[in-house]
Amino acid sequence: MPPPRDPQPFHLPEHGQLNPKLLAQMTDMSPDAIMFVDTRHTIRYWNQGAEDLFGYTAEEANGSYFDLLVPRDLLAAGELDRISAETEITGALKNYVTKRLTRDGRILTISLSRTRMVSAQGTTVGWGVILRDITDWERLHDELDEAKHLGQIGELASQIAHEVRNPLAGIHGGLQILRRRAEKGSEEEDVFEQIGLEIGRMDHLVTDLLRFGRPASAQKNLTQLDEWVVDWLAQMEREATQREVSMAFRAEQAALVNLDGMLLGQVLRNLFENARESKEGHLDIQLRLSIEKGQATLFFEDDGPGIPEEIREKILEPFFTTKTRGSGLGLAICRRHLASLGGHLYIVKPDSAKDGARFKLQLPLAAPKKTSL
Repeated sequence: MPPPRDPQPFHLPEHGQLNPKLLAQMTDMSPDAIMFVDTRHTIRYWNQGAEDLFGYTAEEANGSYFDLLVPRDLLAAGELDRISAETEITGALKNYVTKRLTRDGRILTISLSRTRMVSAQGTTVGWGVILRDITDWERLHDELDEAKHLGQIGELASQIAHEVRNPLAGIHGGLQILRRRAEKGSEEEDVFEQIGLEIGRMDHLVTDLLRFGRPASAQKNLTQLDEWVVDWLAQMEREATQREVSMAFRAEQAALVNLDGMLLGQVLRNLFENARESKEGHLDIQLRLSIEKGQATLFFEDDGPGIPEEIREKILEPFFTTKTRGSGLGLAICRRHLASLGGHLYIVKPDSAKDGARFKLQLPLAAPKKTSL
């Protein structure tokens, strides 16, 4: 990010008039990106807020076309032409939500306002543009909408599970009676065995529906996360060895969090099971703990085949699965568990096609308890 411009003293103008230099000083006070674009879409003025938001200095931006900031897909769709046509007719465009591109390649969600600037003769000389970064606001809005949607799905899932569980238990009880009456080694006994396996699979599905629809409330305790992960790995060591899994952990930083160990344990267990099922033979799992933007961040990485790009955005959704059998609720339950802890579950895009699956678990840091003297 370029260094801020040296602040200039603000002097009250005589006769109540503001000269261009004073106007420039005032626009530099705004955290929003403010610019002037001429009729050829060339940037002619670029304030400090624009420098901070997009990463280009005024010297770099002035004289450049405005499409410097427009993602390629929006350029191809003719967005600039549509905006220009509308503001030519109406004279102004307010709070238009779109995407814009920073110097380092990040895509921001932007609220754009554009006003036609006219000369003393009444001809259009360009456009005043204000760009406000609403990326975080949009993300929070989307998360609230998603939480509401998941809540509705969860309520429906729990109702279905409740209606199915009781008759399923009755069927299972009746099956046990019939199995006892069947002769050993008979065809009936084999059929009853297969029916029992299918009832077990359905009971597992019902359990997943109930866990998703009515997630357990978190019982949080102040926990040193790095120490908790070491303990969890020790508990998993014997099973991991039996199932040909090597697990390693590196804590780059210590992290104090408010944690329900049972819920996080279920999340890591689910990720472990998915990783084990994804690859035959020996499996390597790496866990790494760091702190990112005030969040305790635990990375879970395996050396399996990875997650295909075309389904990467879908696998956290309820009921989505690539398995021939399964509820498709495992990762959705993980996501809800972390949400109940105030955290998030993300899929990390691999650095190359050879990398395995990578997940990022984030939890808010906790303030240490104050000790009295």
